[in-house]
Amino acid sequence: MTGKLSSEDLRWTLPFCFATFLYTTFQHPHDEVTFKACLTKAAPIVALAIFVLQRGVCIPSRSRQSLCILIGLLFSAAGDVFLQLSSLGYFLPGMLAFGAGHVSYILASGTRPAEWTIGFPILLAGFSYYLFLLPKVFDDKIFTVALLVYQLLICSMLWRTIVRYRVEKVTKGLEHEKLIVMGTYYSAQLLISLSILHEPVGKKANSADKKSSAQKTAIK
Repeated sequence: MTGKLSSEDLRWTLPFCFATFLYTTFQHPHDEVTFKACLTKAAPIVALAIFVLQRGVCIPSRSRQSLCILIGLLFSAAGDVFLQLSSLGYFLPGMLAFGAGHVSYILASGTRPAEWTIGFPILLAGFSYYLFLLPKVFDDKIFTVALLVYQLLICSMLWRTIVRYRVEKVTKGLEHEKLIVMGTYYSAQLLISLSILHEPVGKKANSADKKSSAQKTAIK
């Protein structure tokens, strides 16, 4: 695969587009405890999980990275539901679910090359922000530790994603904050899911070497 979207790939993204349309149409409050609110919030991520399952996990050349992304999406969907139910005491489970999702995405992006010149400033900025938030949550020891781990995971995921794609995006909004936040969240999850279409460079090189060897053998 060259990483280009085929008509089949596009067909499998339609459920995500439809689910995102439904979310932006109904726009339930963040703390609304209803089945409909949980469903519409998690539906776009579940749709992406189906896309990754069909267009990634089921294709041998994409299966390893795709499986990590699929697991990350499922944890993210669970995190969306938990945060929607945060008024019932599910905020911390939501953080744990998103944290597990971030670990999966980090594994999908790989840990080589390290590129500490990129990673160290990101981790330092994340830790500085954690220190800024610390006085607000210091009374809750469990949440204090969970916030630190979550912050490090987010920074690590950003670090590994930048190293892999050499892409840096900064978004900031003032009006319609909820739509902007969720829009960028769903867009990021979509881009992570579409990354399964890119065959690793090593695999391309190996395929080319094997093809070249086969041609030389045939000539002989």
